[in-house]
Amino acid sequence: MVLDAGELQLLKSHRKFVLTTHVSADGDGIGSQLALARGLRGTGCDVAVINPTPVPENLVFLLRSRSEIATPRDVRDPASLFAEALTVVLDMGAFDRLGAVLPHASSSEGILVVDHHRMDRVPGVRYILDEGACATGEITARILDALQIPLTFELAEPLYVAIHTD
Repeated sequence: MVLDAGELQLLKSHRKFVLTTHVSADGDGIGSQLALARGLRGTGCDVAVINPTPVPENLVFLLRSRSEIATPRDVRDPASLFAEALTVVLDMGAFDRLGAVLPHASSSEGILVVDHHRMDRVPGVRYILDEGACATGEITARILDALQIPLTFELAEPLYVAIHTD
């Protein structure tokens, strides 16, 4: 799959992002989020990672600190994080799996879904979908490459977990 220039331009045109994934996140969601968040931060972007549920204990080893991924309850004013941000949803399957994050994401500047699952498209939402990808982590690696973000250990480790566990 070749990444669509429009979606890449959408990512390049923003400097503020909120990344999220589905409730009870797995290695693919967490790994994809961490790799993309760290990559975007390396380019000077403002990136928050907010999930509907806490990081499972078996994936905490990927975090630099416990606060690297928050939940809406951990944040004093979640709405301010989403204001003027592009929300990037990694590995979700369906919007109802975003739980308490969905209302905030809906009020952001836009939503981009990155996924390898078949899903119905919602008007006004942008997508980078590849049902042939083994995991969202595979697509995330392609996005990082297309954005010319060098692959470092801090990005490779979560991408490995994303791809290996899905």
